[in-house]
Amino acid sequence: MPDVVCNDRIVLRGGRWGVFRISRRESNNIERAILKTGFGLYHKFLIGLAALCYFSEAVILTTLTFVIPLMACDIPLSENMIVSVNVVYSIGEALGGLAFCAMSDIFGRKYLIPILSALIFTSTLACSFVHGSMFLFIFLVCLGSGLSANTIIMKIHVAEILPMYKRGIYLVLLNMFWTFGYFVSTAMAWGFSPLAVRYYNKDARFFTWRVMCALSSIFSILIGCASNLIKPSVRFLLYSKKYKEALVTLKEVYAINNSKNSEDFKLNETMLHNQINDYGIYRNLPIRVYFEHVCALLKTAHSASVMLISKKFIFRFLIISYMKMITSSGIIIVCMWMYKLIQMPDGCYIQNTDILYLEIPDNPQNCTLKLESHAYRDTLLLGINILAGQFLAIIFVDKICRKYLIVSACTVCGMSNFAFAFIRNLNLHSLSIGIVSIYLIFFSVLNTIIDVVIVEIFPTAIRGTAIGEAHFFVHVILVFIKKYFEMPCRVSLLLAGTFTEVAAILAFFLPEFKGRPMME
Repeated sequence: MPDVVCNDRIVLRGGRWGVFRISRRESNNIERAILKTGFGLYHKFLIGLAALCYFSEAVILTTLTFVIPLMACDIPLSENMIVSVNVVYSIGEALGGLAFCAMSDIFGRKYLIPILSALIFTSTLACSFVHGSMFLFIFLVCLGSGLSANTIIMKIHVAEILPMYKRGIYLVLLNMFWTFGYFVSTAMAWGFSPLAVRYYNKDARFFTWRVMCALSSIFSILIGCASNLIKPSVRFLLYSKKYKEALVTLKEVYAINNSKNSEDFKLNETMLHNQINDYGIYRNLPIRVYFEHVCALLKTAHSASVMLISKKFIFRFLIISYMKMITSSGIIIVCMWMYKLIQMPDGCYIQNTDILYLEIPDNPQNCTLKLESHAYRDTLLLGINILAGQFLAIIFVDKICRKYLIVSACTVCGMSNFAFAFIRNLNLHSLSIGIVSIYLIFFSVLNTIIDVVIVEIFPTAIRGTAIGEAHFFVHVILVFIKKYFEMPCRVSLLLAGTFTEVAAILAFFLPEFKGRPMME
C-alpha cells in the first residue's frame, strides 16, 4: 500500500498516525470545491455588498461622532451625558455584538444579515427623531448591537465562501471601504455642522443634525434588501450536516460565476461529508415548544464558549483579544487622539471628550460651537494615512506571513508612540506630523491584518462566538476608557507604545494561515 504525503510529512496509509493525518488532508475537499466554483459574478456581488456594509458602518459611526455634540442644542445634555451617549453605544456593541455573533453560529450567517440591517436602519432613523435622553440611549444600544455584529457576520460570510488565495486581499479591501465611508461622512459633517449651528434659531431648519442622522441610515436598508440574494455559507451548511443543501449552493455559485448550467458542476456529495468538524456542538434536535428552543440555543452557545476556553483555543483567543484591545479605539478615536495631541502644547492633559469629539458646546442652550473648518480638514488629511496603510496591507497580506506583518506594524507603532512622546517638548511641528503619519499608517496595517487573522484562526463551529467574545472584552475596556480616560498626553503615548510592543512579542505565537485553508 503506497505512502501518503500530507503537510510535508510521510505517513503510512492505514497506520494509527496515518488515520488522523489522512482525515486532515481530506478536509481540504471543501477548499477544492470552493475553488472549483471559480471567482466571478456572485463573488463580486457578495464582496460589493460586504463593502457597502463596511461603508455604511463608517458613515453612521463618523456621523454620530459629529452629531452627538450638536444634539445638545436640541436635547438637554450635560457634558457628562454627552460622554455617556458614547458609552451607552459601546455597551450596546459589547452585549448585542456578542449575542448576535453567537447566534450566527447557531442559525447561520445569511439569515441574520437582513435582520441586523433592519435593526440598524430603524434605530439610526429613530435617533433622528428623539427629543429626550432616555429614548436616545435605548436607540443607541440597539444601534450598537446591530452595527457591531453586522460587519463581523458579513466578514465571516465572505471569508467562508472565498477561495483561500483570494481571502486575504478581499478582506483587506473591505476595510478600505470603511475608510471611504469615513471620508464621505467627515466631508458631509464639514458642510452640515456649521450650517446646523448657524440656522439653529430659525423656524424652518433644513440643515440640522437630525437630517445628517437620517441620511446616514439609507445604506442599511439597501443592504437589507440586497442581502436576500446571497447564498448560505457552504461551510456552515456542512457544519450543520446539510450536505445536499451545501452541494446545491456550490452548484448555484458555479452557475452564476461561470454562466453555465449548474449540473455541469461535477462533485460527489459524499466528498463533502465530514469536511467541517462540529466538535460535538451542533444539535439537530426536534423542537416542540418555545422553551425547548431557547434551552437548545443556550446549550449550544454554552458548548461553544466552553470549547473556546479549552486548551486548544484559549491561548490564541487570549492573544487575539489582546491584539484587538490595542486597536479597540478604532480609526475615528485614534484620528481624534492624534489630532488633539498635535494641537495641544507640551505638558497637556488629555481626557475622554478630547478623544471622542472634535468639540462639545460651551453653552448648549445657545448652541455655541467654536469649531473651525480646519479641524474637519485636518481629520480628513489624517484619514489619508489610514488609507495608505490599507494599501500597504493589500500589497503584502498574501506575500508576507500575517504574524510578521503584525509584528512589524506593532513595532513601528510602538516606536512612533515613544518618539512622539519625547519630541513633543521640542516644538518640531513638522516632525511631529511626520511621526503621527507613520503611526497612523502602521496602525491601519495592524488593525486590518488582525481583522483577517481573527477570521482564519477559529473553526466554523465557534467562529462567530470567538470573534463576538473577543469584541465583547474589547468593548468593555472601551467603555471604561470612554468614561474615565484622563491622563497626561505624554503618559498616554508611553502607555500605548508599551502595550503595542508587548503585542509585537505575542504575535509570534499566532498560528499562520497565509495561503492555507482556514482553521476547521
